[in-house]
Amino acid sequence: MDIDVKVAHVKKRYVLVPVGIAGMLAFGLLTGGPEVPMDDYGDVPGGNLKPIETLDSTSSTFGGAPVTVKGGITVETTKLKAFSPTDTTMLEKDSRPQMFEVTVTNNTAKKIDLFNIAIIKTDIEGDDQAVCIDLFDESQGLIGVPWEPLKAGDSVTFPWGIACPGAEGAEITITMAITQKDQVEFAGKLS
Repeated sequence: MDIDVKVAHVKKRYVLVPVGIAGMLAFGLLTGGPEVPMDDYGDVPGGNLKPIETLDSTSSTFGGAPVTVKGGITVETTKLKAFSPTDTTMLEKDSRPQMFEVTVTNNTAKKIDLFNIAIIKTDIEGDDQAVCIDLFDESQGLIGVPWEPLKAGDSVTFPWGIACPGAEGAEITITMAITQKDQVEFAGKLS
């Protein structure tokens, strides 16, 4: 009699496990599964989508007048100039290494983190698919934005290197994020 009870218990497990798995699969198929961060498809309707924020944008030229974004941060750049990176193997064929300096002045009442500063878009005359890449070259001081937060009332200047496709003299516009909500466009010519 003990043997029959053990056999019945094992058979029950063989039935319950597949039924449980089938139930979970059915739940996933019928409900679309759990909501995960990758399910945010931007402007595609459905789900718990948040409205897309429009960034505040202002513009200037490379080497032009300083630009102050709504938050009170002032940004200016020098003109683009050609340079030779230490390691040319990182460059794509026909790309033009360019360098400029960025000066950020914190006119706010609190310190700001400079890690939001990034080039988010490039437009080059005659090539709507052009993409400039950031260049880092420690021997030439191209190490990215400063690590330390910028205190209220302080300024900092740092070099920025990019490699862009295009001919010398081609017009270029670079859109640079300054904060999470502010961006600045700088226009100039490749040298």
